[in-house]
Formats: sequence, structure tokens, C-alpha cells
Amino acid sequence: ETRERERTLLASARRDAAEGRGRIVLFGGEAGAGKSRLLRQFEAGLSSSARTLYAAARCVDFVQTPLGPLRELLQSLARQASAAPDSRIRALVERLRFEHDDPAAAVPSGALFEIIDGAFTRCAADATLVLIVDDLQWADRSTLAFLTYAADRIERRRMLIAGAYRCDDVDTDRSRLGSFA
Repeated sequence: ETRERERTLLASARRDAAEGRGRIVLFGGEAGAGKSRLLRQFEAGLSSSARTLYAAARCVDFVQTPLGPLRELLQSLARQASAAPDSRIRALVERLRFEHDDPAAAVPSGALFEIIDGAFTRCAADATLVLIVDDLQWADRSTLAFLTYAADRIERRRMLIAGAYRCDDVDTDRSRLGSFA
């Protein structure tokens, strides 16, 4: 399968995000259907795009660290920061490591979501921000809750969140994506 329709959708969503009409685009399908390849090809095309800042993360089966993919995205963005790195992002990355070590923080507060959202919003102030998250069927419930939180706020931002998940794993006991997708 060429996934031409999905490539066109991603390109259109990226253009919309560049114009301040952000959104979340999720692709579902069976294992081996080419979802991850689609996201990698999209990401490769971003590396040559001007005025685009992007980061990618992947959820891992049986390693569902609370907010782990978001921490990975923020770490990548912090590494990409120019001569004046955003110290607030670095502090947030450290806080998310602390949240991971604290069992009571399994479901983060709305205030933490606001801080994470604020970090992504600052990144999108100077460039179109593209966040890619693969294998969402294995995401922890806090990451999925953040995506729900972001979905209500993204439409007027220069931001695109693109993700993929396996449909055949959504209904399993290990996946919490069914409540989001």
C-alpha cells in the first residue's frame, strides 16, 4: 500500500499548522500496514523544511512510563534549542523524571499539563512545531490524557501532532488508546 492519501493528509495538516490551524492526526491500522514507515518518511521530509521544529517519540510495549513520550519529545526539543536553550524546558524534563519516580504522580495534575502545553506552545512561537508519536496503542494513560487536553487547545496554534497506533491492539487490556481514539 502506498499510503498516498495519508501522506497528502499529513502534508495538508502541516501546511494548516504553519498557518496557525493546528490539529492532531492519528493513523490506525494492523501491524505491518506501514504506519511507522509513513511517520518516518514524513519526519524525513521535515528535516529539510525551513521554519519547522519537530521531535519524535515512540511508545514501547510493557514500558509505559507516565508521560514518557512527552518527556522524550521535550528532551529532543531542548537538544535542538539554539544558542539560548529554554531553561524552562530543561527544568520540565527534570520534573517529568521526578514524576516518573513518584508512584503518586501516575496521573498528573492539570497544572502539569498546563506547564507541558506551555513548553510546546513556546516552541511553536517561532516555528511550526510538529510532534510525532508512534505506537500509541502502548501509551500510558497520562500521555493519552495529555493528548485529549491538547486536542482542546491546538486548533489556533502552529502545531501538528501526528501519531500512529495498531487497531488490533487497541481493545487489549494493556492498551488505553480505546478511550482516546
